[in-house]
Amino acid sequence: MLTFFKKKFKYLILLILFSFEVYSDGYNNFGHVGLINLPSAAIKEDQSIYFTFSKGPYSKVGALTVTPFKWMEASFFYHRPSDTLWGGQKGLYLDKGFNVKFLYSPKNRYLPNFAFGLDDFAGTGHLSKEYLVATYDFIIFNKWRI
Repeated sequence: MLTFFKKKFKYLILLILFSFEVYSDGYNNFGHVGLINLPSAAIKEDQSIYFTFSKGPYSKVGALTVTPFKWMEASFFYHRPSDTLWGGQKGLYLDKGFNVKFLYSPKNRYLPNFAFGLDDFAGTGHLSKEYLVATYDFIIFNKWRI
């Protein structure tokens, strides 16, 4: 049994070492750079515009995200929950809001990037949150990011 795990561990190490880019900085369900519903302290390159659409079993979210500077990300979104009543029917309620995220990248490469963000600060506040997040990129051999 122990040899089985050793063999799997070797394959995992080989996968990490020989993959060119394991790190992913895609958009999450609410238009932030992150994973699923979690934001990260990463931002796309400045002067970029992205549109994201997410449809799940409980809601639909469409977001327009812009990165005007290398330290700021802002988005405008529409959110349609499927279980909220509007006019006596479920699924007709439509919410809109704004998100903003500010990035701080320290000059010391051994420190993580930090980001402070506000979600749904100008909407109804159903999805509002404030967060402080840190993200660190592990770089192997000055080539591969994990």
